Amino acid sequence: MRPVLIVALCALCVEAAPAQTNPPGYTPLDVAQQVKLQGHVGTWQCVSVPAGAPVSFTETEQGNWFVAHRPGESAATSYERWSHSLKAYVLITIFDSGASDVAQTTSSDPDNATYAEMWPALDSQGRKRFGTTVTRTGNVLRSTGQFYDEKGNVRNSETTCTKM
Repeated sequence: MRPVLIVALCALCVEAAPAQTNPPGYTPLDVAQQVKLQGHVGTWQCVSVPAGAPVSFTETEQGNWFVAHRPGESAATSYERWSHSLKAYVLITIFDSGASDVAQTTSSDPDNATYAEMWPALDSQGRKRFGTTVTRTGNVLRSTGQFYDEKGNVRNSETTCTKM
C-alpha cells in the first residue's frame, strides 16, 4: 500500500501546472492589454538622475500580476496589471518602510503612457503628487517626472532602465 501512495503523490507532483486563467470578466481586449506587460519580465538595470546609485531588479509574472522587487535605499515591491473594471493599467507599490503608492494610466500602451498618482494624492506635506511619464524604445524604458526637493522646490527626475 505504501508504494502505491508514494507513486500517487509523485504523480501529483509532476502533473503539469494548470494554465494561468484570466481574471473573471476579462474580454479578448482585456487579455490583449494584459499581455502587453509580458515585455517587462526579466532583469533590469536602472540609473536615476538626479543622484541615485544604479539599481538592478527582476520582474516576474505571478498569476495575473507582474511583480518587481526593487532593492536598495527605498526598497519596494511593485505589482502591475490591466484592470478590466477601470480599463486602466494599475501599478501598486509597497515600500519596505510600510508606505504605499497607487498609480494608473488609461493609455492602451503601458510602456508609452503617463501614470497619474491615485493614492495618496498628496504627499506628507499636503502637496499634490506628480505623475510619471514612461517611454520605451527597444529594451530601454525611461520614466520622467517631478518631485519636491528638501527645500520644497519642484525638480525634474529621470530614470533609465535597460533590460539585460
